[in-house]
Amino acid sequence: NLGLYEGVWRSSIDQELLRTRLALNLPNIAWASVNLEGVKATVNISESIDTEKTDPSPCNLVAKTDGVITALRVDEGVIKVKVGQTVSAGQMLVSGITEYKDGTASIGRSKGEIYARTTRKLSCLATFVQTEKVYMGKPQKKRVLSFFGMNVPLYLGSAKGQYETTSREIAFKSNGMYLPVKLYETVFYKTDIRAYEINEDEARLLSIEMMKKLQSEELKNAEILERKDTFTVTEKGVKIESEFTLTENIADKELLLIYPEN
Repeated sequence: NLGLYEGVWRSSIDQELLRTRLALNLPNIAWASVNLEGVKATVNISESIDTEKTDPSPCNLVAKTDGVITALRVDEGVIKVKVGQTVSAGQMLVSGITEYKDGTASIGRSKGEIYARTTRKLSCLATFVQTEKVYMGKPQKKRVLSFFGMNVPLYLGSAKGQYETTSREIAFKSNGMYLPVKLYETVFYKTDIRAYEINEDEARLLSIEMMKKLQSEELKNAEILERKDTFTVTEKGVKIESEFTLTENIADKELLLIYPEN
């Protein structure tokens, strides 16, 4: 994409410009270089260390949901709650403002984790009419020959309808050296959507599996203490409603806005 590919003229490559553009266009790249040796180009990159970005902006920690405090792990800020206390969403947990006995105050950044026992409700509906993907007919193979950056199709016509594809690349080499000649092969699998019906027992089992998936997505950062399921049969299918008792970090950052005095 940046101009370095098999078949490009060597004299057209600006190594310094390419190095700069590479570092700017790829995320998490701290350093990059492009070296040319004959007809061979080598690209070297160094990834930046993935560290948590620190935001110096002053802030409080507030509750993002209702709960009962179970543990406090505060690194910075003034704690405003205690273990066993019931808090509501939006309530301040840790203040970024420190007040001193002489009447002065300092504004800083609150940092930490506040764990609480919370409740959460999730629901899923497993419908009696389900759909599935089916494969139809014989797969079609289409090949393209790439020669010094030029692509030559080795097929006629185009695939029509709804397809899934798999691709592979075949490179050629001589005396241990890769040549700028490749064969790209794509296989097209024609697909269609088929509708079918399931009974109440099957819908109930499906709703449980759906809830497991939703649970893993929505509650991945929480410890589940208890779960209660309720099933309701409707005209469309079986609905599962799950109520979870959790332990989770409820601390949410709230920026402290500082207005200059007139």
